[in-house]
Amino acid sequence: MAEESVIVLKIGTSSIILREVIDVAEGKKKSVTRLNIKQMADVVEVVYQLKRKGHKVILINSGAVGAGCHLLKYETRPSDLSQCQALAACGQIHLMGKYENMFAALNLRCAQVLVTYDTFRVKQENLNAVNTFRALLDMGVTPIVNENDTIATKEMQSDNDSMAAMISNLVGADYLFLLTDVPGLYTDNPHKNPNAKLITRVRDIEQLSDIINVKGRSEWGTGGMSTKLEAAKLATSMGIETVIMRAANVSSVADYVISSGRDVLGTTFERKKCAVAKQRRYFISVYFQSHFLKH
Repeated sequence: MAEESVIVLKIGTSSIILREVIDVAEGKKKSVTRLNIKQMADVVEVVYQLKRKGHKVILINSGAVGAGCHLLKYETRPSDLSQCQALAACGQIHLMGKYENMFAALNLRCAQVLVTYDTFRVKQENLNAVNTFRALLDMGVTPIVNENDTIATKEMQSDNDSMAAMISNLVGADYLFLLTDVPGLYTDNPHKNPNAKLITRVRDIEQLSDIINVKGRSEWGTGGMSTKLEAAKLATSMGIETVIMRAANVSSVADYVISSGRDVLGTTFERKKCAVAKQRRYFISVYFQSHFLKH
């Protein structure tokens, strides 16, 4: 599968938004946030490398609310839904401006695509989305996808992990890379348990529940390892190889694809050999979408 592949890269809020403590007065410090420009540039560089080798790439980008918090100098993410939606409106255009400049510097073109879960639930919207993605990819344009947070409700709780899996299913992707702030899936939270062990390859995701503890989510985002596992479950059932990996190691993605997944890169979830037939993907996607919204 090292010829032409469709590759979906999803980068989480925890990798886009950085927290720093700065001195504001003698003996006083203040916590501030900023965009991780280097990380964003590294992702764009990988898109460039993959496209040079003939692959088609879609970027799923979280972080609109966090970027809005940065712009409007919020020290913490608010709990009020309307405030989060307003911050997302501010942050999304800020993120896209940065990406557009980075893509243009490499003579690449990108496009903003905002979706909601109705995109996967309503069949006509589903078909329209498929046609739009296909047209953009055929034009050589990289779609940068985010949830339309300004009109979303409960959807804002998944940090786009489930959306990344459903878009991967929508476009018939070969690979899904979930870029996060940890090297991969551990037997426990490595930030809290020094004895947690990295799992490098998962052949049957159904057998994981007895050996791992995946509770927890990031401060600025809404996802966590549990949502990534749900995303991997959907993607692999559709025949999409899924990798959870540290975003800082994104430069290794191109080599991983060239090796057809033989390299060790975070945690690889092997695609199911008997994947769901393409004509049934819409119905399975609807089922998983309703499952995600219940949790």
